[in-house]
Amino acid sequence: MSKNEAARTCVFSKRWRFLWTNRLNLSYDETSPSYKGPHRSRLFTSHVTKALQWHLDIRNNHRIEDHRIEEFHLVVSHPKSVPFIEKWIETLTSLGAKELFLAINPSAPTSKPFSYVVHLGSAFFFKAKSLTSLHLFRCKLSQNTTLDEKILFDRLQRLRLRDVHFTDEQIFENIITSCPLLVSMWFQECRGLRYVKLVHKYIKHFAFINEHTQQIDGCTVEIHQIPEVETIYISGSKIRFCHHRFGKLENLTLKLIKFDSSLQCYEFPHLRTFRIYDHFPVERFQLRVSARELSKFRFTGSAIPSITLEPISTNYWRSYINLWLQLHDNLDDVSSWFHRLSTLLHELRRSKIFLSVAQNPSTILDIGQDVIDGNNNYKPPVVVKRLELSMGHLASFPSFLNCLFSICRPMIIVPKEERVSKELTEFLCNFLTKRDGEFRMQDDMEKFRIESFDTSGQKWQPTVSECELSESNRIRFRLKWSEANYKSSPMQLDVTE
Repeated sequence: MSKNEAARTCVFSKRWRFLWTNRLNLSYDETSPSYKGPHRSRLFTSHVTKALQWHLDIRNNHRIEDHRIEEFHLVVSHPKSVPFIEKWIETLTSLGAKELFLAINPSAPTSKPFSYVVHLGSAFFFKAKSLTSLHLFRCKLSQNTTLDEKILFDRLQRLRLRDVHFTDEQIFENIITSCPLLVSMWFQECRGLRYVKLVHKYIKHFAFINEHTQQIDGCTVEIHQIPEVETIYISGSKIRFCHHRFGKLENLTLKLIKFDSSLQCYEFPHLRTFRIYDHFPVERFQLRVSARELSKFRFTGSAIPSITLEPISTNYWRSYINLWLQLHDNLDDVSSWFHRLSTLLHELRRSKIFLSVAQNPSTILDIGQDVIDGNNNYKPPVVVKRLELSMGHLASFPSFLNCLFSICRPMIIVPKEERVSKELTEFLCNFLTKRDGEFRMQDDMEKFRIESFDTSGQKWQPTVSECELSESNRIRFRLKWSEANYKSSPMQLDVTE
């Protein structure tokens, strides 16, 4: 039922006159087209003030005790409107508001996140006992009262802070300790927030994101025993797990993080999705994980981690590995990079592996035959469902492919960048088919064909030769390898889609 339809019910009887106003959701956005012209701030503040006062009069004058505002969304964009906010929050507290969303100048440049702010330091804000959900965007929190005064958020269940500036870390600690029923916590780019201790026994969803505000070494997230947690997302922080078993955790994402110790062993019996993002190699770490119900693993970065996965009970799970090869002409670096990749692929060999490798086309890699032979003697090659490849420097690209194919056997190869697919197509056709000895693993390959995507039939079709392809064609290469060199593989080597 819409608000207008609900308002019409007031004519049924005197008792129903104000019932339609119960449990309203109010939203005021100063950036909307409704508030234009030189007096838009005056018009906006007048509308908000009159609306809240009208609801307060209904509650007080007509003695409708259960009259309250369920949700209140407020977006303020003009400096002249900011001084009214604390008075509005005082009224909302009296009205028993349950959910509060407050954003200050959300469209301001990120380089100046606090060009003007509101200081939420009133006793009314910190004693809003009715709040169950609090979302603050681009605010500065300061507690004008003494830090020892008790903050009353004892019903708060969801706390989301984005671009919030804490003038004192004790304010955050006081808020968190006053919220015993929290089930969801989200902190994104919060200044002054350098230490988070997660101990809430009811917490189910937790996120800490610090990608632009503070140095990684300046932030620490400490996770204790939280038996109900289902989702953890941490980015740009040191991390310390003070407990090794998380029985209900289903989704874990770690991005640009540092572990306190080099070796970490954890048990996630119900973990289904595990993501690690390391775009800028912070450090290499060793991780041992027991996650028997894992269905998806993803790693993105250049510093290949050492990860050991205990036996997984699910028959069909996938691994997505996206790598940047950022090396110089140091042979030891090249050799160790391929060894670490071989170890990681071997650990993931029971999954369907989707591998993507990008390299700087201007960098020449010095990869000798001894490196390729070393890979062959290190571990048997692993089946890769799909290999996404970028074009490296032509001088070292053949040796790079030989080294890559010595540790993995891709069933399908696709260009990583469509604009160079023609060049990559021509190179791979020559490299994989010519009998000049440049392709070291040619004897292990039984079949090779080019396929193009038929947009009309929405399916892949074989192509006779690369001459049939145009610049607009989506192409891929399908390979079939001999099984002679495989010890074990969970997949058929000739895969159809």
